[in-house]
Amino acid sequence: MAMKFEQVEGFPPNSNPYCYDAFHMGVDIGSNITIMMPNHADQPCPYFYIINTETGERTLVTINEESKNRGLHLANIVNNARIINKEDQS
Repeated sequence: MAMKFEQVEGFPPNSNPYCYDAFHMGVDIGSNITIMMPNHADQPCPYFYIINTETGERTLVTINEESKNRGLHLANIVNNARIINKEDQS
């Protein structure tokens, strides 16, 4: 399978992507680019995001479609729970 690239909903410009995504880990590869992924370095990577933190643009790069779907499902559960928890604290 070839890698698949897909523009997805971004984050606000000049924001910290970890404030909007509580599931994925990441690494800065420049002052304006962050890579976020669901795995540790010693595990296979089914997909990752490339985030331009200056513009907020986000690209999803898929390596393994089946594993990506499982990972994104877990990410949605974690991020939705975080949003609900924030609302309860308000």
